[in-house]
Amino acid sequence: MRRNCRLLVTQLSIQLQVVELKARLQAAVKEAEEINNQEKMFGWPLTKYGHVPKLLSTLEPYVGLWTTINDFYNSYSTWMNGPFWQLNPEQVEAETAEAFKKLSKLNKTLSTAAQTGQAKSPALSVAEEGVGKVSSFQQCTPLISAVCNPGLRERHWAAIADVVGFEIKQDQVTSLRRLLDTDLFEHLDRITELSDSASREFSVEKALDKMSADWEGLAFELGTWKNTGTFILKGGPIEEAQMLLDDHVVKSQAMATSPFSKPFEERLIPWEARLMRFQEILEEWLTCQGKWLYLEPIFSAEEIMKQIPKEGAAFRVMDARWRQIMAQVHEQPLMMAVADMRGVLEQLKECNMQLDVVEKGLSAFLEVKKMAFPRFYFLSNDELLEILSEAKDPIALQPFVKKCFEAVKELVFEENGEISGMVSLEGEKISFVDRVNPAASGAVECWLLEIESAIKRTMHSIARESLAAYAKTARTTWILQWPGQLVLNGSHVFWTREVTDAIQGGGAKGLAAYSQKCSQELAKLVSLVRGSLTNLERATCGALVVIDVHARDVTQYMATGGVEDVRDFKWESQLRYYWEHHDSPPSGVKKQETVIVRMINAEALYGYEYLGNSGRLVITPLTDRCYRTLMGAIHMNLGGAPAGPAGTGKTE
Repeated sequence: MRRNCRLLVTQLSIQLQVVELKARLQAAVKEAEEINNQEKMFGWPLTKYGHVPKLLSTLEPYVGLWTTINDFYNSYSTWMNGPFWQLNPEQVEAETAEAFKKLSKLNKTLSTAAQTGQAKSPALSVAEEGVGKVSSFQQCTPLISAVCNPGLRERHWAAIADVVGFEIKQDQVTSLRRLLDTDLFEHLDRITELSDSASREFSVEKALDKMSADWEGLAFELGTWKNTGTFILKGGPIEEAQMLLDDHVVKSQAMATSPFSKPFEERLIPWEARLMRFQEILEEWLTCQGKWLYLEPIFSAEEIMKQIPKEGAAFRVMDARWRQIMAQVHEQPLMMAVADMRGVLEQLKECNMQLDVVEKGLSAFLEVKKMAFPRFYFLSNDELLEILSEAKDPIALQPFVKKCFEAVKELVFEENGEISGMVSLEGEKISFVDRVNPAASGAVECWLLEIESAIKRTMHSIARESLAAYAKTARTTWILQWPGQLVLNGSHVFWTREVTDAIQGGGAKGLAAYSQKCSQELAKLVSLVRGSLTNLERATCGALVVIDVHARDVTQYMATGGVEDVRDFKWESQLRYYWEHHDSPPSGVKKQETVIVRMINAEALYGYEYLGNSGRLVITPLTDRCYRTLMGAIHMNLGGAPAGPAGTGKTE
């Protein structure tokens, strides 16, 4: 011991001397630089002090040697004589490896100097001895890592005591030197094995501690929802909780399958169950909140509650339970505290079951309404519910009129609440032949059905009047007196009638003569368009020009083709409008004359759906082909969906 003390004193003395010498040489280098700077200032020749840096370079390995030796021996003394359980294995191993690396490098440097012919220096001997000392101590690092493991617990120390045959105490007296004096190295493999198990168990313990720490202070953020008097969950903390849950559930399940988690089963199993329960609570909660947010404004409307009282009562029960849960969470928003609340999961599951029943009842109710008024299928459920909730105020339904009746912008309401007409998107106003009174009809779908019927009756009535006026009025005047849609229909009816007369009266020659008349009428219409017209009148004339041009072209085509009989396919393949008697006209009134559309062997009743005063696109042979295909489909009670390249007549 005394020898070691004397050696340490000697090492310290030498180390202090070489450090002092290095400092003096560095000061000399600095002084030489200052002298040279002053010589430059006076323009004198610079004095060379090359031997000073050379001395400093020569001294450098010795400074490193004695500094490293001194540091290692100081640490060595602390490691060997201090309490072993306070050692940091990673620090010991790192310092030892660094000292070995430096001394090995210095050993090579000093050995090279000795090979140049110089005698073996005492410094080289010190370096060799230092390398041996460090190398010898490195053999102890596996034992240090094993017995200084922070993961070792009482159960591990007891197992180690069983292996080595005596108890290793973690006190101020038991040092590494005392441990090395025993036969611990004989049991190193078994001690290392126990230490490795302790490390793995320690990692499980740390992971559990970290997961618990991650949830500390994590709380739900609640916000008041409109004027409901209750709260809803906000998104930020929820997203963080979901990410933590996904991560922690996977980790907990992985740890539960590890053989090193057995010492923590009493803690791990309840923790995993707690996370799983909280995950289920969160899923049920978010599902319930989404449904509640959707249904709450619906069942706040008295009209909806009156029409579906059973579902309304079920929602009220669920709503009361929801408010109770949110009030509890508002008082205690910590997430893990919510996870431990009794009955929360069960209540949320019950709420979702009730909401499912309410949603099914609501869907069935909406389906009944849609079946009663099929145009409701054009609306989303939310829009339909808004309509039903405002059933007492028909004017509030104006924004949805266009979705039920495509060309109708709004309905015309009188002061007494009756509906007297409609206005198209282009601004064309048409008065109904019979007014509709929503108050007398009751349910919204009932008076909307009356509106639909009123539109068809009105269009049928105006069609009859316009056709009667056609023969008594100049065509250019007649065009401006009637709604655009019925102008096109009436013109087409009379074109069909006049072409039929031309074929029966003169065949191809009669068609040629009628073609000249069509050109004259078209010229008059063009002159009318060039005049002063309102926007609606100009739109009507523009659409009629397209129809008249096609009618003239068809007439010329049949005249050139030598059509002599009304049963000729060239004529029967055209779209023809007739004003004939029918037992069941689409307007739903008594037996009377109505517009019938024919093409080849297909026949369809004109539906009198109001289309507004919209424009028409040019009619091409491809358009006629679409007409023939769709007319055949309608004749067989089928539908159609034209498809093809752009500009081929699909829209028309």
